[in-house]
Parts: sequence; structure tokens; C-alpha cells
Amino acid sequence: IRGDTLVAICIPLGCAALLAEAYFRTDLADAEPANECACVATSSLVTHSHVRDLERNGMVVIPDALGRGMLHRARQEVQRLQNDACFETSGNDKDVRQDQIVWLSNEIDRGEEGDNKDKTARPGLNHCIQLVRGVANALERHGYDGSYDHKVPLQCQLATYQGDGKALYHRHLDRCASSMTDLGLLNWLRLSDYRSRVVTVILYLNESDRPKSNGGALRCWFAKSARGGSKDYDEAAARGTNDAEDKGEDGSETFVDIQPNGGTLVIFKSNVVEHMVVPSKTDRFALTSWISGTLP
Repeated sequence: IRGDTLVAICIPLGCAALLAEAYFRTDLADAEPANECACVATSSLVTHSHVRDLERNGMVVIPDALGRGMLHRARQEVQRLQNDACFETSGNDKDVRQDQIVWLSNEIDRGEEGDNKDKTARPGLNHCIQLVRGVANALERHGYDGSYDHKVPLQCQLATYQGDGKALYHRHLDRCASSMTDLGLLNWLRLSDYRSRVVTVILYLNESDRPKSNGGALRCWFAKSARGGSKDYDEAAARGTNDAEDKGEDGSETFVDIQPNGGTLVIFKSNVVEHMVVPSKTDRFALTSWISGTLP
């Protein structure tokens, strides 16, 4: 066979292999439907009013989602993970995001590449994982109309930002809204998980009385039109926060700073709420699950 013939055969085969790899690259293969993630604690916590707030405002903050005893236990288990060097640098660009992460499920810990790290029993963190993963079922039980066909990954991400006053995560959306034209076919396929995110759920595992001066707030931006001049919005958006401020030359934008107090549960629309993590003066811990689904 002539060399140019081999090249003509190998190039399309190589391209096909790359596209196949991109198409099948997913962390959602083991994701479960919302009804299989039901959690009694979550069902008791997330109310009809919370779901309506989420629909109307794009975000809801629920303080004291964990009792002090459970929070204390989970924090001890997080400290063990940190002592055992289970956290690894995030795969994102360091100029954008400067945290360390470990992937957790109810059975085992996994590093970013999926290698087993630890099989130690973690009743506190297991409860937290079940609580966070149960949000999708609670939303559906209360008739949430912001998205549907929800699926929940088995693993949650536990992230820590070093308390050096520098580590942050710049402003971003959790859902990728870029088109195939913008990304190119290969990247568009590889980002399928990010393109399917509809709801972000965060549970903070810091001190419950964490001082505001420690920093580390979750700053969330909203279009002024989302508020509609409603007092209800101001109260809902500021629940669990200390600051609300207008931004933008024309005043068309506002943001709230949510303090990452231990036990606070934050739920927001992944495709709507732009947010960032502000630098912290003490180590900051957050457990996150991204619910996948279909937008109306």
C-alpha cells in the first residue's frame, strides 16, 4: 500500500476516534433519576416556598440545613481527608480557579482521575452527600418548572480554597452555553456534561459562625429585571447573605454575597446565576452537586 493511501485511511480513522472519545466522555454514565435520590432530610428541609423562590429568583439560600452535631462530624471527616492529602489541584486553568478538590460518593473517595483514595467510613459526609443529592427529588415533588428530566451524578465535589487571601474562582456560569460554532465540534462534544447542567447545589462545611471578615463569600450576580422591584426578591436573595450591591454603569445588575457559613445550603439555576468565589483568609470547604436536565 502506498504511503499516501495509508495517510488517506489513517486521517479519517483518527478523526473518528477523537470524535468517539469526545462523544463518550462523560461523568454522568452512573447518574441516577431524581426519584432514586430521595432523601428524608432533604424532603423535610426544602419547602414549596423554597422551590417557588428558586423559580422566581434563580436562587434560594437555606441556612442551618445541617444540625451542629452533624456539621461537626462532617468537618472532622473533611479534616481527615485534608490530612491524608486526598485533595488534588482542580483541572481548570489556574488563572481562573485556584482550589483543590476530591470527588466523593457514599461508598468511596475518588481523586480527579477516578483512582480510589480511601474507603474509611464517613457517616457525616455520607449524610451531606445524601442531603445534596436529594435536592432534585425535592424540586420535582414540589412541581419545579425550571427544568425537567433531572439526573444526579453519584459523586459530589468537595472543594477547598486555601485561606491565603488569594485563592478564588473568577466569575462564571456553571452551565456551558457556548454553541458548536464557538467551541468547535470536538470541544462541544467533550463539554456535554457542562451543557446539561440545570441546577447547582452547594452545602458549606465551614464553621457555622464563620466571621464575615474571613471572606470566601459566594458572590452571585442577577439582572435587575429579575428583581422586578419585588421586596420578596430582596428578602429571598439576601437570606443568608450580608451584602447586596448594584453593579454596572447603567445599574442593570446587582449582586449578593452569600457567606459560606457551615450548614448553609445554596441552590441556584446553573444557566442563569453568574457567580464567583471571593478570596478567603481561612480554609473554605464546599460540597457541590450539579443536577443535569433539560431546559423548557
